[in-house]
Amino acid sequence: MHKIEIDLVNKQEKYQKIKLVKPNILFNRADIKFNNDFELLKIQYKNKTKYLSFHIHGLYCYLGLYMMKLDKEEYNAILKFIYEKFSIDRFYIIQSLNKSKDVNKTVHWLLTLPATQEEFDKLFSSRSRYNRRTKRKKLENNFNCKFEHYHKSQLTENLLERFLELKRNDYETAYSGISVKDLLSDFYGITDVYTLTINDNIAAYLLYSIYDDNDAYQVNLAYDHKYSKYSIGEMLYYYGIEEMIKRKIKRVYLGGGEYDYKANSKAVKTNTYEGYFTYTPLLKKIFSYKSQLDNNGRLEKFIYFMGLKIYLQKSNLPTNNYLDYFKTIKLEKHIKQLSKINKNKKIILYGAGLMAKQLLQNYDLKNLNIVGVCDRGFANNKVNKFYGYKCIPPQELKTIDFDTIYVLISRYDEIIKDLKTKYCSTLKHKKIKPFLY
Repeated sequence: MHKIEIDLVNKQEKYQKIKLVKPNILFNRADIKFNNDFELLKIQYKNKTKYLSFHIHGLYCYLGLYMMKLDKEEYNAILKFIYEKFSIDRFYIIQSLNKSKDVNKTVHWLLTLPATQEEFDKLFSSRSRYNRRTKRKKLENNFNCKFEHYHKSQLTENLLERFLELKRNDYETAYSGISVKDLLSDFYGITDVYTLTINDNIAAYLLYSIYDDNDAYQVNLAYDHKYSKYSIGEMLYYYGIEEMIKRKIKRVYLGGGEYDYKANSKAVKTNTYEGYFTYTPLLKKIFSYKSQLDNNGRLEKFIYFMGLKIYLQKSNLPTNNYLDYFKTIKLEKHIKQLSKINKNKKIILYGAGLMAKQLLQNYDLKNLNIVGVCDRGFANNKVNKFYGYKCIPPQELKTIDFDTIYVLISRYDEIIKDLKTKYCSTLKHKKIKPFLY
């Protein structure tokens, strides 16, 4: 039995050590995705050292485990360490190689690149190589076209406006709330953009996120369907691979989805897992009681008995008294976590219903920098204060200086969507989250 040693990297070292996470990919870089609000673990096991970043928000923990290979013993030891150190038992993973209960099974494509373009071309049949060359020559004969590369410092709103236009043509709902400023923020981690221009108009985009000399992550691919018969999306994809080979990149992480161009490029498909799950220590799995919110904002109660999860109740939160639930989830500890996470940040609470009233009446929020309470009801009356806090109608959010909105309504998913689309569509750098999640 190999000993597993896990340590929390101190504040002075974690900003240097974070670059040692492998693969060094955006989803493993909690420092980038969460504005340096992250922790870093050093894991020593079987004479190897690994680093894992994570981000804690309220009652759950985002784990940077994207395509990171961990033994089952390592994985369980990490969950136990965070559980004991931070009193967190709810986790979120994206495209992890480690399976957990209640998470979704998905797929991931990984393209391993050879040292030269010649070696890569030999992976394909002569017919496949001929077809790609023919399509490219046909496009070049019919149009004035060129491939271009833009580094992060060259990325502008004008350049990426056309990208969003192309994506909205295909996925209007998914991209309606995303702005160009969002794409340029660190959250998306875009470092390189390749384009295919036809007759002075950009017809295809390939977006990459690259943080070291070994690994690249393909963020997105978009193209103008007007040129579909020339396979310009596939053409730009292979051009991007050529550029990665020139840069000596060893692996290109292509993300998920069932796309022919990924399979046809010799990428390898792997089963992965993503979603929220609850960690329960072995002793508590023998018999323990749990009460929490599920992903839809409903209250779920269950017991663990001999490793089995047995649901007792799954319903909306009570609408007449939230105090028992606040005690069950140890809300004081949650508020303390939020004050640590939101140090020097300005907060707006959304919701002026019973949940908000019972929270503000019974709990001390002085360590949270709350600049006001927002609610649709404030638009129709002349009330200026709500439990001592400024009243903010949703229409005025654009004029308020704030960092995060915390929603105090049990069915928070609908409210968050409404705020993002109607009132905060131009404030994409702001965060909107459930208070109790």
